[in-house]
Amino acid sequence: MASPTVSVIVPAFNAASFLPRALRSVAQQTMRDFEVIVVDDASSDDTVEVARKYGEELGVCLRVLALDTNSGPAVARNAGVATAKGEFVSFLDADDVWMPGKLSRQVEIMRDDNRVTLCGCNAYWVDTNGAQVALLFEGLAPRQPNGWKILLWHSYVATPCAMARREDLGIAPFNPRLKIAEDRDLWIRLATNGVVGLVPDPLVNIELRSTSYMARNANLIATVTADMLRGHMRSNADALSVLDHIRAERVLARQIGKQLCSADRYWRGTGYLIKSTLMGGDPFDNFRHMLLTAPIIRDMKKYFRSKNSAGVRGG
Repeated sequence: MASPTVSVIVPAFNAASFLPRALRSVAQQTMRDFEVIVVDDASSDDTVEVARKYGEELGVCLRVLALDTNSGPAVARNAGVATAKGEFVSFLDADDVWMPGKLSRQVEIMRDDNRVTLCGCNAYWVDTNGAQVALLFEGLAPRQPNGWKILLWHSYVATPCAMARREDLGIAPFNPRLKIAEDRDLWIRLATNGVVGLVPDPLVNIELRSTSYMARNANLIATVTADMLRGHMRSNADALSVLDHIRAERVLARQIGKQLCSADRYWRGTGYLIKSTLMGGDPFDNFRHMLLTAPIIRDMKKYFRSKNSAGVRGG
């Protein structure tokens, strides 16, 4: 086949139950000139069979790459990028969903402005029932000339929202040594070479799952993510003011604190939230989070939930 406009890369690990929903959202795109590359990360379920079945049923150009060893999303995405034939590359996680105009609107931005090296879009965070929880970002302009700098304190480009030029990605753009935040690391690198373009409308639903790798390894933000961000700050020190450094460290401390408090590492997390407050962070928001995630409050919530469940079962 002729080279498609977009290569859609979908890493999948034991994703047979929700992969069809993601693939349907690709098939429903208003733009049809794309290929789909599902990279199976050595699943133990029938992810490969489901991907092939739905590729045929939906009538899309779909290839499956089956990895022999489970190696994580960075390696899986790199494998997809290495075989991508499109002018542009977009990434979709197997449990997320695109809106129909996602690809066409981003391709239009990137073709209209060759300064754009990374294109994102807004998204809704949704719960497992599909209810909208929050927007990915608010108040950002459609063009961000210093978009890399904002990424140091605001991860406003989520993986299923990103599009980049194939020629800018190279062969293995994601750093496999990063257990988390390998996507944010790549977005910063792409953005330092150009402008970040944004579609302000939410064109993706990103599902919040308590079983996700990030949710199960919240402590990694204090090490892996922090080291990655500080590495970029050192590399771009000449372009960052003292206030930029303080802002990045303040927001990082808040993010680490909230993740740890919500992941039953309360006392360590409160230390980071206090640090964020002392650096000028929102004291109300920080202390509110400390209060709502305090062990006694958490235990009370569990108790009342169990009582309510017992009441429902008792009829």
